[in-house]
Amino acid sequence: MNETSLLRAVIALCGKYNVKYFHDYDSLLNPPGFPDLVLVGKKRCVFVELKAQHGQMSGDQVSWSWKLKAAGESWYLWRPSDLASGHIEEFLADL
Repeated sequence: MNETSLLRAVIALCGKYNVKYFHDYDSLLNPPGFPDLVLVGKKRCVFVELKAQHGQMSGDQVSWSWKLKAAGESWYLWRPSDLASGHIEEFLADL
């Protein structure tokens, strides 16, 4: 499963669990490395980076993850295996 397919699956699950999401389809307008998704549920807001199963994060993506976590924000990296295991659906149901 590639990153685009994973994105579509996560967005579909957001609809199922009434989770608001933001994804900028033109990443050239954002600072390099900004997370793929901002998700807002009933309890909290989180930032999510999506990667293919063996995809690597860029240096800018790593920097964003550290900055967000240092600021007390929740940042996650999700891969197709997280979708297949049910982890993503469980997470979104509880968000």
